[in-house]
Amino acid sequence: MKYVILSLLFAGCLLAPGFSQTTAAVSQASFDLDLATAVKMALEHSYAVKETMVDFQTAKTMFQTAWSTFYPSSSFSASLSTNNTGTKLGAGVNLGLGLGASKIFYIQSAGNDFETAQITLNQTKAQLTSQVKKYYWSLVLYARQLGMLESQKDAEARRLETVKARYDLGLVSEIDMLQAEYEYKSQLVEFQSAQNTYNTNMLQFTQALGINRTTRVNLTDSIPEINGVDADFSAYGMDKTVNNPELKLLGLSYQAVEIAKNNIMSGLFPTLSLGMSVSWAFNRDPFSDPLFDAEDWSSSPGFSLSVSVPLDCWLPYSQTQTSLLKQDAVLQKLAYSIQEKQESVQREVMTLMLDLAQIETQIQSLDVNVALAQKNLALVEQLYENGRKNLLEVKDARNSMTTASVKLVQARLAYLSDILDLEYLLGIDLGI
Repeated sequence: MKYVILSLLFAGCLLAPGFSQTTAAVSQASFDLDLATAVKMALEHSYAVKETMVDFQTAKTMFQTAWSTFYPSSSFSASLSTNNTGTKLGAGVNLGLGLGASKIFYIQSAGNDFETAQITLNQTKAQLTSQVKKYYWSLVLYARQLGMLESQKDAEARRLETVKARYDLGLVSEIDMLQAEYEYKSQLVEFQSAQNTYNTNMLQFTQALGINRTTRVNLTDSIPEINGVDADFSAYGMDKTVNNPELKLLGLSYQAVEIAKNNIMSGLFPTLSLGMSVSWAFNRDPFSDPLFDAEDWSSSPGFSLSVSVPLDCWLPYSQTQTSLLKQDAVLQKLAYSIQEKQESVQREVMTLMLDLAQIETQIQSLDVNVALAQKNLALVEQLYENGRKNLLEVKDARNSMTTASVKLVQARLAYLSDILDLEYLLGIDLGI
């Protein structure tokens, strides 16, 4: 019954796709797991993080070596030809360097790609961290609720023993004894079902962290205190959306298109080309005369300097002009996307803030309800012991307390989930 409600605690905390089911990193009999360690292990075992790290390292290497675009081109050539005048042997070295604005934009593009990869990596880690935290706290809350169900089961077991003793003395009817036995078995099934749900979710969670399935895991961190969130964000000294990873990536996409546009525009301007070459010719027969006599070789150095000015790209509706128009259209669409996303994030933040304020009030009321339900259950149980209440009334009181407790657990989990969503949207740490 109630364990079905409890299992809903995990509805929004499913393991992220980036979790990996790998060889266990921990295989000891018992393992104390705090939240920080859980997050660290998840990041170490996540395939999504590993794949994004490869992209990041590649982009980092490309950026660090982007200046090599200024390397001159170089080549070595050798030739051997024969005709009716004889056989000729020659060799040459050519160096060339083209100087244009496109090289600067190539380096800028590499820097933009590197920053994009870095933010994508941080975004992947932030998403996974949020998932781990939600799952961890849901397990902690579930364990707390499971303890309450176990206490109720034990109470029903003691009550059954009391009723049996009274039945043997002829103080209660057989119906009362059978009803007490039914209530105990119902509570036992409820507890066992809830325990199986908890164990299954704990197994999925720990295996995703690389912990051996035979290891008994103890979650050591307790639920953090709810202190509220500053609604105007003045405590953070920042705009609501300044660190949002998705907005950052959209901004970098805009910069990438701007760089691409500038690169196209660089084709409108002159390009300077520098060249240097040295050629050698063997003046005798390479098949019959020694090749290593310097006097038999003649050299011919050369240097070139050229400037090319494109003309066709200045014509209306040329390929270059059309490409620039396309880039302007892309920039305009991205500007709309950025504005739309910014407004969307702001709405999400304010929605979460309103939801958090509502849940805070709800938790305060539910705390009172749980306390009242506990007092009512204790009173009904005492009256039952004195023969003034029946088992059905005890069951109703117990169900009322269980329902109130479950609602409180769900409210606390919803609060923590909203805080973690807020952390991701703002790109900040609220200490949850």
